[in-house]
Amino acid sequence: MYKVRPCTTDVKGKGKGKAPLNPDSDIKGHTDEVLSLAISGDEKILVSAGRDKRICVWGTETCEWQKAFVGYLGHKDAITVR
Repeated sequence: MYKVRPCTTDVKGKGKGKAPLNPDSDIKGHTDEVLSLAISGDEKILVSAGRDKRICVWGTETCEWQKAFVGYLGHKDAITVR
């Protein structure tokens, strides 16, 4: 599970890949720091929340991205899975 770098330059043109993401982006993973992680009780799902305003759902058996919730999600220092 690696950080994905979009193929864009930032707004100031410095080329660091920090451009704002389109909320409908199909990027599979995070593009900035991960702030919190949570695992389901049956240990089959891992959820990560990041500074890129994305919450990603991962399958723990395959370590593959399954789904993302994108957009402003508020405070993400702690998440839980039920």
